[in-house]
Amino acid sequence: MKRAQALTFASRDFVLAAKLSGVSDLRIMATEIFPNMLSLVFNTFISMMSTGIFGEAFLRFLGIGSTNTPSWGNMLNWAQNAEALLNGGWWWFVPPGASITLVLLSLTLINYGIDTISNPRLAKPPRLQKGFKLPVQSVQGGESA
Repeated sequence: MKRAQALTFASRDFVLAAKLSGVSDLRIMATEIFPNMLSLVFNTFISMMSTGIFGEAFLRFLGIGSTNTPSWGNMLNWAQNAEALLNGGWWWFVPPGASITLVLLSLTLINYGIDTISNPRLAKPPRLQKGFKLPVQSVQGGESA
């Protein structure tokens, strides 16, 4: 998807204008193409980070991987093995579960913020100042008899 998006920029007018003005290909990529793809690049990066964090925690929860290194997945695995939920030991599973949830939520909100800033289609229209009224044109009725 990123490759296809980048290839569509190659035929856009602003890239063609930069090529005709003699700008090098590296500079065109850095100044014309990458800023337009910033939202997509960060979206992919943050989504892969979220997937990696959740995948690591899930595999450790299943017991796959080293059980000697501390991780949120290992903590949840230890809580399950000790039957913490049945024994009422909420402090075993709530902090690691909440930590995973908060990290994934924060990455999602960062992604949303970056998308809002770098995607011009998501920009909100400017707000009118308080007390500012749009000029109203008077509509004249028909001629009186």
